[in-house]
Amino acid sequence: DGFGVLVPQAEKMNILGTIFTSSLFPNRAPENCVTLTTFIGGSRAPGLALLDRTELIETVLADLRRLLGVSGQVIFTHVRVFPEAIPQYNMGYGRFKQLMAEAELAAPGLFIAGNSRCGISLGDSIVSGRQAAERIENFLSCSDHRLGGNRLAHFKSI
Repeated sequence: DGFGVLVPQAEKMNILGTIFTSSLFPNRAPENCVTLTTFIGGSRAPGLALLDRTELIETVLADLRRLLGVSGQVIFTHVRVFPEAIPQYNMGYGRFKQLMAEAELAAPGLFIAGNSRCGISLGDSIVSGRQAAERIENFLSCSDHRLGGNRLAHFKSI
């Protein structure tokens, strides 16, 4: 039971983390079973995500057994590869955030939002979207008199 775990590189495991899906969302697993969503590869070891399906599943299960004591028979697996799924905030990333802010200032009507701007979680992306919507609303409110009533005349988004 719980949300899940992140696995730091210091643990010397292959998996990056696991979400306890059936603890978070009802009816995601049969009775007396659990559903886990596990991430592997990433910038730490991109080649792992490209293993053949059988080897990938065995690699993940070996780590889950060691980390969580997972036992029993696996009754369902699904493998999905996302080549560039989660942005990485490496040392110096603050400079990129600064560049995004500077780009918005230099190009009125340009708004940057999403997980590359404000955090990788879904919650962070929602907050980023709301903040962008507020900036857009302020821009349109302040620009209304200059745009002659056509409020979207200079609106750009990416």
